[in-house]
Amino acid sequence: MQALKSSQERRSDVAGIPGQRSGGRCRKPRLLHLAEGTLRKDRHAGADVEAPAGCPGVPVGLSGAAREEWQRLTTLLQQQGTLSLVDGPSLESHCRLAALVARIEGEVEALPSLTFLKMSVDGGGVEHQEPKAHPLVSQLRAGRMALRTSLQEFGLTPASRTRVTRPVTPAVDPLAKYRRR
Repeated sequence: MQALKSSQERRSDVAGIPGQRSGGRCRKPRLLHLAEGTLRKDRHAGADVEAPAGCPGVPVGLSGAAREEWQRLTTLLQQQGTLSLVDGPSLESHCRLAALVARIEGEVEALPSLTFLKMSVDGGGVEHQEPKAHPLVSQLRAGRMALRTSLQEFGLTPASRTRVTRPVTPAVDPLAKYRRR
């Protein structure tokens, strides 16, 4: 029989932040409220933080696979139109993580087997063999999950693409096309 879920587990099943009264919905940006005519001063007092558009410089000490990932990722983000000057530290962290995961993948490929036999002796002196996964396999799994989370932060997964806002370019007024109507 399956036990009932606690209220905390039920809340974590829904999108949004548990306990923040979001109802599982993500917050709409201020400009969208302005465009839809739903902006309320009592609920939307502060302005959204806007990041300046541009490409951050390549960090010092980034080399090899991490540098290749930097070039690949900045190209993708520029094409998507979401790259900002303040994204440098997050990009650097992602690139170093990607290089580490690539290194672990290489080590996993070099393994003769992904499992090993764990030997144990019980209280009666009988030996038991139990197959176990190699520790590098779980490290690789955790690294790939961390990479996926990092890609979600930049809007580079299909589900996260809609949650990422574009940086503000000073020459273009985002409300200009709505004011002309």
